[in-house]
Amino acid sequence: MPARTRDAGDEYAMPKISQEFWSRLSRYPGDRRCRVIVLLQDPSHAAPQEATHSEREVVAMKPGAQQESLARLDEVLTAFGGRRLTSTPNRLGYVKLETTCQGIKALAESSFVRSILEDQAIHRLAVPSGVR
Repeated sequence: MPARTRDAGDEYAMPKISQEFWSRLSRYPGDRRCRVIVLLQDPSHAAPQEATHSEREVVAMKPGAQQESLARLDEVLTAFGGRRLTSTPNRLGYVKLETTCQGIKALAESSFVRSILEDQAIHRLAVPSGVR
């Protein structure tokens, strides 16, 4: 499914980004830098339509396809002053990076990106008093 661009009056128009993250990005200035985790689309593999959702999700990205997607990723990052924070994607095709809000939106519109997740810190939950 191709990514839609944001239209006037269209509150949420980026299916590759969660609605909550899109809402925050829309409020930030375009040159604000953010850290994200990008799932690259493997151009050499299209899951069969009859495959279940879980079968499509566990497909590992082929190393050759990674290089093609990384080259295209780097072009977008260069255009928006971003950088990769991990040198190569993991086996499933995730790569961590930092770029501007405009760069994130450009990545969301590209065919080689499957999804974009906000890189959030993990914090230990406080145990309420009286709970063991």
